[in-house]
Amino acid sequence: MWHLIFGPPKIEKLKAQRNIKGLAKALFYDHHFGISYAAAEALELVGDETAVASLIKALELPDVHLRTLVARALGRIGDKTAVDPLMGALTSPNRRMLEEQIAEIQSGEQPIADLLEPLVPDLQANSALRLAATETFMQDDERKNDDEARREAAGMFLNSLVKERPRIRQHAAGLLRSMVKGLDEEILRQRAVLRHEAVIREENEAVRAAARALGELGDPRARQPLQVLLADPDEQVVRDAAYALNQLNR
Repeated sequence: MWHLIFGPPKIEKLKAQRNIKGLAKALFYDHHFGISYAAAEALELVGDETAVASLIKALELPDVHLRTLVARALGRIGDKTAVDPLMGALTSPNRRMLEEQIAEIQSGEQPIADLLEPLVPDLQANSALRLAATETFMQDDERKNDDEARREAAGMFLNSLVKERPRIRQHAAGLLRSMVKGLDEEILRQRAVLRHEAVIREENEAVRAAARALGELGDPRARQPLQVLLADPDEQVVRDAAYALNQLNR
């Protein structure tokens, strides 16, 4: 009810006032898409140790883009309390799950709608897979050639749908299935793979942000998990892990 009366948090005003408590609270505001992102970006610029507890809590949220911004803020603030949570953020189980999903999609053994529809109703489970499924199904002509617009629209859809009852979520999944009826199966399959690969890149970015933050914090406890990342299949993850290790060795 509070958000209906007063509207969304005014992030720029909170940042100008250096209202850390207000910005920290806005990290968890989910009634308007993007508010939490702006709050995390503001905390990277003006946050202090009083925001660390909220940022650590936000590091556990399913939104991969938000986790990336939160890790950056924690690295800039430099509070050693964040070391253990950031070390945990170096591992991303979603990456393996996404890779397994890609292999299943490419095998062609099941219709693509059968593979992706079950991911939509369970809005408390794997957000990365859910986003890939939703974007694959979206057929808005105004957005089909604009990947960023498709991503934003999918995010807004999920942001609102998460508040609905399970039966409504299931109904939404059925609607999404009807949207792909009659569309070329191979095109849908290729689109699904591309979206899953894009989400993997986002997961990698969150890992990279955590690695860089650990380098900035300079705690030797991070050395071993960072060394593990030197064998990561993503070259950019390896690069940032190496950079963080160099920071620790100074």
